[in-house]
Amino acid sequence: MNLKRSKLSSTISVTVDGPHLPMNKFRKLLGSFMGVLNEIDKETSENKKQTVDWGISSLSYNSPLKLTAKAIPIAENIGIERPAEVISIFQNGIKALQSQFAYPEGFSNLALKKAK
Repeated sequence: MNLKRSKLSSTISVTVDGPHLPMNKFRKLLGSFMGVLNEIDKETSENKKQTVDWGISSLSYNSPLKLTAKAIPIAENIGIERPAEVISIFQNGIKALQSQFAYPEGFSNLALKKAK
């Protein structure tokens, strides 16, 4: 699995290598991916509530499968930088988990469980 953030907009992509991805594994991947992003958003927001809405902006079915999610603030009073903050916390946390077992900043226990 490879993660990549777009510098031009608030998007993040996950790429899954392999010739075959069963539908149940795809659903699990999508649920975990979005679940971790939502948990980080809530954990790091001022009032512990969701501030960002995620949508699928593109999906490539060819091998490797590439899923891109786009984030937008859910209300006008939420800064336009908030989606990029959540994405950055997500990426830094995944890197920390891959390099050493560390409790990443912004990750709740539920986010850690979903990231696993």
